[in-house]
Amino acid sequence: CFFSIKFEKLYSNFFQGDAKKRYAGIILWKEGVLVNDGNGELSISGFELKRSDSSKLTRQIQEHVFTSILAGCSKEDMQNYIKPIIRDFRNGNLPLELIGVPNALSRDIDEYDGNRMQVRAAKWSNDNLGTNFKSGSKPKRIFVKWVNPKYAPTDVVAFEHEYDIDIVNDFVPDYKLMCEKEIKQPLERIFDSLGWNWNDFDP
Repeated sequence: CFFSIKFEKLYSNFFQGDAKKRYAGIILWKEGVLVNDGNGELSISGFELKRSDSSKLTRQIQEHVFTSILAGCSKEDMQNYIKPIIRDFRNGNLPLELIGVPNALSRDIDEYDGNRMQVRAAKWSNDNLGTNFKSGSKPKRIFVKWVNPKYAPTDVVAFEHEYDIDIVNDFVPDYKLMCEKEIKQPLERIFDSLGWNWNDFDP
């Protein structure tokens, strides 16, 4: 009985997440070719960084976190990076373009069944803000905890540009909820794999 093993990739540093297909590493060699002239590059699978429906902030943070972990950063260094971002997020100091979650519409809104959040947000904005989200659109959405009574009630709002929505007079974003979904949830599973408690990163 014979079997063969195909050598496909070589990593200099590797991080294994909480599932088989959830990992990150600095890949040096792939299928017979040096990557980046042998200097390597970050390769990630199974995390939010690879998802098109993750906010710019989530993708930026995860890239920094993985790059730092693979370079051997300390827990204290990571705390010094994460805590100020969380404070800024909860205090509303980050631009909506950065924290808005993008969702592509593959069909016109009235063709969707059910109560999908991204569709509900796009429909609300079309009906109340005069936007024209349709098949092919990729609006961003945020959670809100207060809406000016001149509009219909909602907990999500879709927008294309930050100036589309007035968070001074018409909306109060739910920064706490969004911070939970965009920072804590994506990072907690990574830190758990390292034996780090999320509470040590939450200011």
